[in-house]
Amino acid sequence: MQYLWGHAGKIGGWVSNGVVMYVCVCNAINCKSVRHSVENGAASVASVFKACGKMPQCGRCFTTIKDMVGEVHRTACNDSLAPAIAAE
Repeated sequence: MQYLWGHAGKIGGWVSNGVVMYVCVCNAINCKSVRHSVENGAASVASVFKACGKMPQCGRCFTTIKDMVGEVHRTACNDSLAPAIAAE
């Protein structure tokens, strides 16, 4: 699944066909909650759960949350990198 980004370099929300999705059904955590957690510093699956005040249950959501956190950090890293020029 591909997650869509907002404008101006900020995370606009992960949506599928324009619908906000539940990421963790066991804890009723949706993509907006994950987005909010990551925007406020969550950098791992565990920190997203902690920020949401929830405990992991079955684990089926771990990959999705991990991917969502990773996308944010890759984008932030790529935005802050200056182009490198090789020395001859």
